[in-house]
Amino acid sequence: MDSELALEETIKKLAADVKKARSKREPGAEVDEPPQEEPSYPLLDVPDADLDEEGLKEKKKQRLLKAGFEARVRARKEKEKEKEEREREEKKEEEERETDLGGWSRKLRAEQEVNTSFKSLRTNNAHNALGA
Repeated sequence: MDSELALEETIKKLAADVKKARSKREPGAEVDEPPQEEPSYPLLDVPDADLDEEGLKEKKKQRLLKAGFEARVRARKEKEKEKEEREREEKKEEEERETDLGGWSRKLRAEQEVNTSFKSLRTNNAHNALGA
């Protein structure tokens, strides 16, 4: 039974890997993975005293698989959150540009001026440090 579950998990993993590889070859194709349901980890609820050596190894494996799955879910949520924030910022920038083009342009030029002044200060400091 464990080997069947392991085989099914391996097949699912390989199918996902193939899908990712295909999407990397095709630019513009996004990997649209459906949210995976959390796999079951039955041995995590069993006390260690009730397991033999092989069972303890399998429990340790399941614990690591669960931690990895949960980490991927957290990373996916964080990535989605960052994407939404980036989209909000872009929308805000677009609205500002459409409503007040002159003000938006002045703001960009001021930011550019600050960046170039910092760059020149860094460059000057680097030259001074080398010459001293």
